[in-house]
This record gives sequence, C-alpha cells and structure tokens, in this order.
Amino acid sequence: MKNIGKTIIDRLEEHAITRPQRTAYRFLSAEVDAMTYEQLHDCTRGVAGFLVDRVKKGDRVAICCSPSLDFIRAYIACLYAGVVAVPTYPPARSADWERLSNILKDSGCVAIMTDDLIAQSLRDRLGESERSIPVYAVSECVANAQMRELPETSADDVAFLQYTSGSTGNPKGVVVTHANLMANENAVCKAFGHDDESDLLGWLPMYHDMGLIGIALQPLYLGTTSTLMSPQTFLKSPLSWLKAISQYRPHTSGAPNFAFELCLKAAEQEDLEGLDLSSWRVAFNGAEPIDADTMIRFAEYFSEYGLRPDAIYPCYGLAESTLYVTGHTRGEVFHTELVDREAMKKNRLVAPSPNKASNKIVGTRNICGHDIRIVDPNSGIEKGVGEVGEIWLKNPSVAAGYWKNEEESARTFQAFSSQGNGPFLRTGDLGALYKDFLFITGRVKDMIILNGRNFYATDIEKCVQNNDPRLRVGYGAAFSMFSAGQEVLVLVQAVKKVDIDPVEAGNICADVKKAVLREMGVIISRVVLIDSVNFPRTSSGKIRRNECREMLERRDLKVVHEWNIKDRVQALIASATSATAASAGVSSARSSEIRKPPVQMSDLVEVKAIIKSWLADGLNMSMTDIPSSATFAEFGIDSVKIAQLVARLEKMYRIDIDPKAAWENPTIHGFAKYVLSVQQSEIARSELEVAEGA
Repeated sequence: MKNIGKTIIDRLEEHAITRPQRTAYRFLSAEVDAMTYEQLHDCTRGVAGFLVDRVKKGDRVAICCSPSLDFIRAYIACLYAGVVAVPTYPPARSADWERLSNILKDSGCVAIMTDDLIAQSLRDRLGESERSIPVYAVSECVANAQMRELPETSADDVAFLQYTSGSTGNPKGVVVTHANLMANENAVCKAFGHDDESDLLGWLPMYHDMGLIGIALQPLYLGTTSTLMSPQTFLKSPLSWLKAISQYRPHTSGAPNFAFELCLKAAEQEDLEGLDLSSWRVAFNGAEPIDADTMIRFAEYFSEYGLRPDAIYPCYGLAESTLYVTGHTRGEVFHTELVDREAMKKNRLVAPSPNKASNKIVGTRNICGHDIRIVDPNSGIEKGVGEVGEIWLKNPSVAAGYWKNEEESARTFQAFSSQGNGPFLRTGDLGALYKDFLFITGRVKDMIILNGRNFYATDIEKCVQNNDPRLRVGYGAAFSMFSAGQEVLVLVQAVKKVDIDPVEAGNICADVKKAVLREMGVIISRVVLIDSVNFPRTSSGKIRRNECREMLERRDLKVVHEWNIKDRVQALIASATSATAASAGVSSARSSEIRKPPVQMSDLVEVKAIIKSWLADGLNMSMTDIPSSATFAEFGIDSVKIAQLVARLEKMYRIDIDPKAAWENPTIHGFAKYVLSVQQSEIARSELEVAEGA
C-alpha cells in the first residue's frame, strides 16, 4: 500500500479521488447508514466550513454523540477545521454529567457537537458555567454546511484529546498529535497485516481509544470499509457481533476479554446455523487483562464455524501511546507461558517446578520494534530478562503529554532510568520481557479495568469514605480480583468501631455498594470490613493495595464483617424452605408463560416472574429464592447484564425500554413496575393511532 500524506485527512483526500464510490463507513441499525469516500469527503469539509465560521484553529470542541455516523462526521470535520476534537460519551447518570462537566472545564471546550437525540438534553442539563457553550447538532451543521478555505494542518498539530479516566476523578487529557495518530495507524497496519482491502468491523464506542483508532480510523488510513455497531446492540445480543462478521466479512474485529466470554455464554443458548467466521483473520483482544483460557475456549468453540486457530490476536496498548504497543505474530497461534506462581509474586518469571502452583499468562511480541524497557518503578534501575518491573517505552506513537498538566506530563512522559536512558513513557503497567515476549503481570498505577472501562482505585475509595462517617479515611483499598473468567471489584475498608454489631455492619456494606453504584456506575462484588490494626500502608501513609490483596487471600487481615455476592445467593437458596406454597404456585404457573409469553403482559406478577426467571437462570438458583425487594446490585448485575435483560423484555413484548431505568428503579419490583408502565403506554398509543386512522 502506498504511503501517502502526513495526516489522516490527507488520506481521505487521496481516497476520495482514487476510490470515491467505495463505502467508507456503514452503521448498522434499523436502517443502515452508509457513506462513500466521496460523500464523506464532501460532507466533512462542509461541516468544517460551518465550524471555521464559529471557532478558531486550535480551539477544543467536544464530541458527545450517541452511537452513529454523526460521531465520524463531527470528528473528521474537526480535523479539517484545525480544531482539537475532545471525544466523550453521552451522559446518563449524574456521575456522567459531572465527568462531562470536568472534561469541558479541563479542556476549555468552546463548543459541543452532538446528535439530534441528545442535543436538547445537553442544552437543558449542562451546569451553569457550561451553558454559554454552544451545542451544535451534526444534522444542523450538515444542513448549514459551507465550503470555506480550511486551515493548513501540520503533523505536529494536536488532533484530539483522549481523556483516560473512566471514573469521576480529575480527568487527564492525553494530547495526541496528527503525527502520533499516523504513527499508530501505521503500527496497527503493520502488526495486523493489513492492506488496502482489509475491512474492519466493531461495536466498541468511538470515544474509547480502541474503538476510535483501532476500528473507526484504521480503515480511513487504509482506504477500506469500517462497519460499525452500537455497543448496546452487542450487549443486548452478544452474538449480533459474530453474525455481523459472518454477513459483512471483515478481516479484523476485536474487543476486550469480557466480550469473548459473553459470546461463549450466548452461544450455548442460540442457534448458530449458517454462522461463517472464515473471513476473520485478526480477532484482537485488548483493553483489559487477557485470560488465556477464554481465548483457548473461544478458538476451540468457534473453529466449527470457520474461525482459524491463528486468528486470535492478544495485544497490549494504552491511550498514552495513542493505542497499540505490542501484539501477536500473524499466522501463528497466540503464545502462553506457564510460570511459577510464588516466583511471580516475588517479581520473577520462571518455569514452574514439578508439583508447584503455576499461572498461565499471555505474551505479546514487539512487532514494530519499539524501545521497551522494564524498570524498577522506585529506583529507576533497568531490569533483566524475566524480572518484573514497570514497562517503559519509547516510540513515535507516544503522545505529547497531558493537557495543561506539566507536572504529571513530566513525571509520566519524560522518565529517565538510573542508567541515564530516556526519555520514556512510564506506562504504569507491570510486566517482564521473557523468552522474547512481553508479559503483563499487573499495574503500578492504581487503575482497575472492568469490562473495558478504567476506574481509579483512589476515586472508589474516596467515594466510599466520603459518604460514611463510620469508615476510617485513608484506610481502604479498592482493587480487582479474578473470578469466573473476569475481573471483579473488591473493597477492603477499615471501620472506626471494631465491635460493630452484624446488622449495622450489613447496613454499612449495603451503603457502600449503593454509593459506588450511584457515583461510579460499577458493582462491588465483595466488601470486607476490617480492623485497621494491620492495614498495609507505607511509612508515608500510602496504601499498599497489592499487599492488601495478598493479605486478603492469605486471610491475614483482621476481618470484622464481610459481604459478597456468593454469600447473598447462598442465603437466598437457604431461605427457600420459607417460601409459601402460593408463591411457588404463582412461579410455576408463570413459568410456562415465560417460555412462550403473550405480546401483552397480564400484570405486575408476570413481569416480576420474568425478571426472576432470568436472574435464576444466570445464578443457577430457584425463582422462589429471589425476593422482589432485592436489588440488581445484590446479584452483581452490571450494565452489561442489564442490557441483556432489556433485550429479552423488548423481544418478548415488542416495546422499547431505556436501560438506564434499571438504575433509577433498582429493585426487581421497581423495574417491573416501570416495564409494565412502558408497555401500557405503548398499547394506549397504538390504540389511539388505530382510532385516528379509522
């Protein structure tokens, strides 16, 4: 493929001339929205003309769109107009609005580009200090497009700011230049074995670096086709992703590890006749810890449907290096290594001795020849082969720093080892170079990755401690632990009174779970209240989270009270003996209706039975053990699982349900009432339309 241009819009200019009628983008929804390269070129230059009449080169413009091609139109128009795009996700919960407000303030955005669905909501709900920022719907920009002389763009100009935190703490905007973007797109092209016929497909959100750079912009770099889906489409029906691959025949598609697990679970219950994955040459897995067993099971299960064993592609990257860092050698089966578990805890990778416990870890290769060092994060001493330390790296994709944050930029992007080598990017990730592979073993920075979203441990700990005076400030640790093929959130927290009674301790745990779900939008799977007597902290008072995790595993903490989802389920099962025969009768009677439901639901009991049946199937327990007063959070039901429940109800009753309502009505009873009200409203509206038509 010919190497053309210094920016991604130079690529678009070339493709609009050489392949004007080739489909550049299509978005899969009720009606497929598609654009050729010629249409994309003309539309985005016109929208850029609209922008240059209203903003100056170098200004920051937020892009806050629902999943659609409006995001693409807005993003590329910003590049053409010489303004700095600031992708962010549409707010739903109050914490999302706070995060959006923080990003607008930190970046100094002068405008917001959005879509018709949320434009008015943004205008109505922005805080007082942001209400002066104009909100432009992309459709409005297209309707008022202007052909203007556009500013020259150089490789050193800032292309966009990638805000890294998935939580509500102080946001950090990674400054990505056009040169960084082009360098990383070139790295992805080389590592994935792409050419100008390699189409891509994905459902990852475009405000996320993997969705934006890996799925949305790589085809624009290549001149190929990007087929996009809404994340909600995938979450409601994980196999919709694989069926789209079967239909549109892309070369490359991928997601975080949890998505492959969801597909495996869904495949056990759905008919896959006709599924053909033979076109899928790169099934990349990244953005969160990769589970080797998940990849092995996925490759084996879907080999029957044409998936090649060498398609599985583990990779490693981060926003501070634009996206991609290391990956996998095309044409080979991905590499795993068994290492001694105890040695790994002591920061060494060695082969396990006979009869010794081992860990299976996934390795990636330095395909693009980046300068990668393993460094002691405290002393700065470079480590040898097989020694675990912080991953430091240098390559053309490494971003320019954090937006208007010189101190943090210098610490993270301008690191020098004690041997005087540098400057390097400090990734904050722990790993080792071993047998010509890079192995990721953990994190230095206090980051927790759940379902592809980043959460800072400090944000979770502050959220908990600031909401409850019964807890000791500075004596809590949030971290993740691996359970049933995925990472789950665990909180260890010291209480002020160690002689607390079980009822109050249970109330504290319940309040902790509610606060974190409300403010952070994430489920805690385990809460451990402790006496602070041996809580691990450094001499300067810093929390030693890794040691706290190990102490919890060894049972070395002085536990006052513990709550976890497994205990909750066991307690519900134990309560089955108290269920009345009448309740059992209702549940049994409804079971046949659940299997073949009517379009019109009969009453609230039926809706609750359906929700309980769904919970019971997922938790392998009886419906009669699930009280209507229980909250989704008590069962570890997060936004991914809620989307699946909503999909089931929508399919059964042919109604549209807002997934956010599950958090606004968090109990089974409350959400069932909401669903019933939606169904009744839609029936009334339908009857009115029929009457008016008559």
